[in-house]
Amino acid sequence: MFLPVKELPELGGSLYNGRREYARRDVVITDIVALVPEDNLLRKIEKVMDYGWLYERLDPHYNYEVG
Repeated sequence: MFLPVKELPELGGSLYNGRREYARRDVVITDIVALVPEDNLLRKIEKVMDYGWLYERLDPHYNYEVG
């Protein structure tokens, strides 16, 4: 079943089922802190774990030119 598409030339796109088809091109800026709840298990683990040893061990394998 296809829903009718209404052209919206002034906005540069069309409306499909109440959603803009060009909305996937919209820029959304957010950070991971805002997306993960404060009581998340991974946040609790991060507070008590020290990952310094891991960074030191993996450093020789990291390519700083590429990332």
